[in-house]
Amino acid sequence: MKSSSEAPAPEGLGVPKAGSSAHAGWAGEQGAVWVEHQDRQDAMLGSFTPPLLSAAAIRPGDAVLDVGCGCGTTSLQAARAASTGC
Repeated sequence: MKSSSEAPAPEGLGVPKAGSSAHAGWAGEQGAVWVEHQDRQDAMLGSFTPPLLSAAAIRPGDAVLDVGCGCGTTSLQAARAASTGC
């Protein structure tokens, strides 16, 4: 894992640009379907989370990259593990 004190993420990563087709999809029906099925997604991916986080050995100060699989539950747990309490 890289420390958060290293170089910041490149610009342009993160939320799709407003007005783009990706933004329109996630802000519309496509995003609504993910929200509607969040419990199902979390249950499906939940068994992978403990071994993933154990293998990642995330510590306070580590940087965590969300590659966009699921509804964010695993990413939130990883972010909490990386938190320095700030």
